[in-house]
Amino acid sequence: MSASNSNSSSVFSDFCQAWVSRFPGSELPAAWEEDVRANLRKHKTKVAILREELEKEEMYVEYLDKLLADIEQHRKGGGGGGGDLSSTGAEATSDVTSAANSKEELPLRTSQENASSSKRLATKASLLVRESLSFYVDIERGLAP
Repeated sequence: MSASNSNSSSVFSDFCQAWVSRFPGSELPAAWEEDVRANLRKHKTKVAILREELEKEEMYVEYLDKLLADIEQHRKGGGGGGGDLSSTGAEATSDVTSAANSKEELPLRTSQENASSSKRLATKASLLVRESLSFYVDIERGLAP
């Protein structure tokens, strides 16, 4: 008998002795073992669900890490992999491309123009985060590929 089997046997024996001492002349209900099995099944199912949730969370964290790296690359002016900062992409690509192509113009911009440009990019980044969250919700619902 292994150590875990002897522990299980000991736990069961201890429980049986406690039952008899507390309820003399009363047998342990036959349904008790089935209740234990049902409880075990329930918790094994719960563990499987939690493992799946953990896998989803790990995938989403990986996605967010990559997204953040891409955002940082765009912020540095590298342009990143796709160039798009939103699902429509046209306006974001235009802003990123024009900013990258007009580096010599940057010193000529006023601080108000720079603030306005930064605000537009921040809004687009915010939209991207919302889209990312929407993508995650779709994954949760089983709608994403």
